[in-house]
Amino acid sequence: MRNRLNLTVSAAAIAFGVLWAAPLAQADALQDILGANAYVSVFGGGTFARLQAQYNNDVYDAHLKDGFTVGAAIGSYVGPGLRFERELSYQRNKNSKVRYTQGNFDPMTGDTEAIFLLANLWKDIDVGMGSLYVGGGLGTAFVSSKDNASQVWNDTGLALAAQLGAGLRVPVTDRMALDLGYRLKTAIDAPFDGKNGDSNAAMTIYSHNVQLGLSYALGEGSQIQPVADLDVSSPGWYVSVFGGGAFPEHVNFDYGSVYSLEGKTGFTVGAAVGTELAPGLRGELELSYLRHAIDGYTTFGGQASQPATGHLEQTYLLANVWKDFQLGMFSPYIGGGIGFGTTKFNNATLDGSAIGHKSGLGFAGQIGTGVRFGVTDNLALDAGYRFKSSVNALIEWNDTGFTDNTSVANYEHVLQLGLTYGFGEGVNVASAPALEGKYISLFGGYVAPADTHISYSGSNYMVNFKDGFTVGAAVGATIADHTRGELELSHLSYKPDSTDENGTFSNAPGKMGMTFLMTNVWRDFDLGFVQPYGGFGVGMALADVDIDLTDSGSRINDTTLALAAQVGSGIRVPVTDNLMLDVGYRFKAALDVLTEGDSGTASSHGSGSHYAHVGQVGVTWAF
Repeated sequence: MRNRLNLTVSAAAIAFGVLWAAPLAQADALQDILGANAYVSVFGGGTFARLQAQYNNDVYDAHLKDGFTVGAAIGSYVGPGLRFERELSYQRNKNSKVRYTQGNFDPMTGDTEAIFLLANLWKDIDVGMGSLYVGGGLGTAFVSSKDNASQVWNDTGLALAAQLGAGLRVPVTDRMALDLGYRLKTAIDAPFDGKNGDSNAAMTIYSHNVQLGLSYALGEGSQIQPVADLDVSSPGWYVSVFGGGAFPEHVNFDYGSVYSLEGKTGFTVGAAVGTELAPGLRGELELSYLRHAIDGYTTFGGQASQPATGHLEQTYLLANVWKDFQLGMFSPYIGGGIGFGTTKFNNATLDGSAIGHKSGLGFAGQIGTGVRFGVTDNLALDAGYRFKSSVNALIEWNDTGFTDNTSVANYEHVLQLGLTYGFGEGVNVASAPALEGKYISLFGGYVAPADTHISYSGSNYMVNFKDGFTVGAAVGATIADHTRGELELSHLSYKPDSTDENGTFSNAPGKMGMTFLMTNVWRDFDLGFVQPYGGFGVGMALADVDIDLTDSGSRINDTTLALAAQVGSGIRVPVTDNLMLDVGYRFKAALDVLTEGDSGTASSHGSGSHYAHVGQVGVTWAF
């Protein structure tokens, strides 16, 4: 597996290297493909990373030494001050020390590396001397780590990756700018195969990156900062405040064994600042807080709820994109966001055992919908629903009770009511233009599931799957220049083949069904007869999991909701004026899926992130 992944990484690096070398010789031609004011960037800097490993029946906290990052990106403008960007970056840190429980750290050897392939959206804000920007991206990462000291792991795994970032770009000339930026990056649950009978593992990286770069606009007449009126006094800016009820779906608490925590109805409060990205399209930075009581827990299927006390608190920082529609006096909207969140237990116990009270950082996301009603031109009521989640948050050990580290994921249904105030004269915060470029797509194809790490009853299983199929449909419309927004409903069906627990293999009868509801953003490029595209999406997955992990009948069997994401690319070929053929690839993810044990066998609960490579063919009809 390692050789195959290394070959894939090398091939991807060569392909991206050729792509980024092309502008040096063919800048004008590339600008014709990417659009006006397209640019190329190179950057480097320092990375400060931490590695989280579900390994050897425990949750390990690995501290890494300060390292470095280098990368390059190609970007283009899809709206006033709105950039879409494709990034290839690399980071490396030497391993330092690790522990899974209270007490001293053990030394580590080797290093940890990651190669990121990301699709980013950045929003620029003119501040006179240059432009501030904020945004984020989704993609994939190849994670490689080696330690032969206290832990014996050495592998490379493919995982979903994400980042949230901000920075300042200062023009040096009309076509060149310096870029000082910060990125918070993650690669989530990269599966590692155990070597020579050692434990399998799932690796998650969180890294703070400070970087300095240079951006250069391609083609004659291009500008690196083409729009000068994107300041905070421009119309379209708004601020929102909101509050509401939080209804926990479940909380996944991994302590070697997997606990399912039950929660009572809680509350949420928050605020957001946003601006118009394109007509009817809003970008938003949200800070919100959510709290609910813990009501009970179980560790295996059919178990009666056990006593639990205390509260779970979450704080979210999310970059959201919302698409507005007009429906008479109302403005419905749909969209989602990605970012990061902290999770903290407040005076919490499970059956009298205290849980660690420190905050843990996790990747976060949401999908949502709602409706805004104008009270005045500048003020609107906002009633909305969100499916909100934070995954892979490391909670450090407690002095008593739970004396080992834990990994926590939470899933919440949120109903909220808020007020939105728009700045500037002549603003109507509840208005939206008519949709343009509307279409519907139908597709089907081939699914090649990735090996999945399952944490189960103090063991780390690697599940291998047979290939399967996908079917789905999507509705979409133009949301910015050469950019489409889309609502997708798709289903993946495949079967498990075998499992591996520390070198012991078992047959794995069962089934897998994944139903995805996604909000996607696709960036189109014009190559004449064909139209390549790339982009990403966030949403929710309904996972129907039924797997016998061992020949002795250790079975997980559950249907549950989880946070979902995807990145993809493809080519659309016109057949008629209204009909197009679409051939595409998707990397789909359902993160930190909690699956309860089969009640008929009283099996333990399980947890794991599920990844799949999807090749699909479809037709798109514009109307």
